Amino acid sequence: MTRGSLGLPRWIVLLAGAGSLVACTERSPVPDPSPKTALVADWNGVEISVDAVDQRILEFPAAERPQPGEDLELWYREQIRQLIVDRQLVEEAENSDLEADPTFALVRHEAEIQITAEQCLASLAAGLEPITASEVRARYDERIGDFSLPERRFAYQIFLRKDSGDSPESALSEARRLRQRILEGEDFRRLASAHSDSESRHRQGSLSWIVRGQLPTGFEEVLFALDEGVPSEPVETRDGVHLFLVDRILPARDLSFDEARPNLEKQLQAEHRAAWTADLEATMVLPDNRLILDREAFGETLRSGDPSAIVLRLNDFELTLEDLRRRVQSAAGSGTTSSPGDHGQVPPGQAAWQELERLRFREQLNAHCDSLDLLDSDLIDRRLEGWTKDRLLTWHRQRRLAELAARDESAMELFYSSNPQLFSESPKWRLRHLTVPLGDDGRVAMSRLERAAQQPGVDLETLQAELGGDLRDLPLQDLNSLGRISSNLPPMIAPLKEGRLSSPYRTDDSLHIFECLERSEGRVHPYDEVRERVVAAYVAQHAQELYQRLSDEILTQGELTIYPEGLSELRKSGLAAREVTVDQLEALLDDLQ
Repeated sequence: MTRGSLGLPRWIVLLAGAGSLVACTERSPVPDPSPKTALVADWNGVEISVDAVDQRILEFPAAERPQPGEDLELWYREQIRQLIVDRQLVEEAENSDLEADPTFALVRHEAEIQITAEQCLASLAAGLEPITASEVRARYDERIGDFSLPERRFAYQIFLRKDSGDSPESALSEARRLRQRILEGEDFRRLASAHSDSESRHRQGSLSWIVRGQLPTGFEEVLFALDEGVPSEPVETRDGVHLFLVDRILPARDLSFDEARPNLEKQLQAEHRAAWTADLEATMVLPDNRLILDREAFGETLRSGDPSAIVLRLNDFELTLEDLRRRVQSAAGSGTTSSPGDHGQVPPGQAAWQELERLRFREQLNAHCDSLDLLDSDLIDRRLEGWTKDRLLTWHRQRRLAELAARDESAMELFYSSNPQLFSESPKWRLRHLTVPLGDDGRVAMSRLERAAQQPGVDLETLQAELGGDLRDLPLQDLNSLGRISSNLPPMIAPLKEGRLSSPYRTDDSLHIFECLERSEGRVHPYDEVRERVVAAYVAQHAQELYQRLSDEILTQGELTIYPEGLSELRKSGLAAREVTVDQLEALLDDLQ
């Protein structure tokens, strides 16, 4: 099984530290291993080949490979350990009962629809003309002034914090003394390591390469006025005093065609794909049984807040506003949950519209390819099988982490008591909303609404009878939900009690005012009621630590044997080495001088 089909999230790859609790022994290599099947380790009879480790490493992005000079043997050992953990979790996941879970079945069905759409799109795009070299060159020549690298400066800083017990001049005086020492020949980096109060002291004060726009304006003006090797005058801020030094300056320059070409090709490919997609949509035949809202109609439905309102219907696919809300929350990784009947959280307009358009295109696409008999069921089944294995592993890993966390009841109770906001029910308001058209003189209507907001006993039905407009009730919802309707609402609604009116506000074409029909006060849920949520939240915040503990627990169930000859084969392959950038090469050359 390759990491590609069963891959763990990237954050897991380098979680475990070098000090694993696993006992590790070395012994003579297995007799006569062939180069392609040489073993690098085994654990309880689970054999790890050089090829398996190579495959794992080949799928790492460059940023996750070792830095030049890092201990490769130690790094390889850690990859071997994590590969064993991966395999053990995969085996457990495949033997688990998760696939029979009804929730898993629903998610799997959604994945099947998405995979089908992707395969359909790939089939239709097979004839899409590739970008030619002449097109790329023409775009470069047309916009040659747009392709440049800004001036870059490699900067260092020393930060001296102003302590409350010291005089205001103390940090400034110390900065001046350090600056003088640098001018007299002492090394800025050594002084930064010894004296700076910033975490950058662990990097000898390095801020790395800086371009304009990365730092606050005041710091930027100082840095970009410095000559190489000359420390700045002390720069005072509220928290302390800064000294800066620029070590190297790379002037702005135009990008050559070869340097600009990769991004140009991506840009042109995206433009061609967008034009092709637009043409494809124009040729699709829509089913008679359909409901497709335009942006204006969708906005009206969104503002109404009716969770059962249908926002999309195509053939057998039907989507309500509530369904859409859940999809948007899931895509955003919000992790929020709602109780049955709690439909108040309306999704943000832009995100909801984008998700609605994505689903519309997906459903149209699948119907189109089905009518043309373009779907490859065998390919879809193979991709779905890979997805199923990967998702089972993800769910099983989360379950193992939750089980591990739940063993420590005192830690769960401490987490609960330290984070009451995570397990509290927010205050909620059930509102009535009056929208009054501006008409010929909106000032008169606004004045009436403002007076009404100050008078107890006035209700919106009375105001509607006087001023006209549209009156509608909104479901019970909290301030976060109200903020998704309008950023004006939370500060206006928060102080409202039952029977009182909010302050009115104006939009481009209408006036708005709200009446509080019901206010539900919040409360902190008892620990026993929300223990599962406590465990889930704890896992989300401590995933790396828990995964390290889980890895150690799995590995200590057996003896890990690492073969020196296999490690030697890995080192010879050189796959782990990160590509050396121009900046790193310059630094290495500087160190040799």
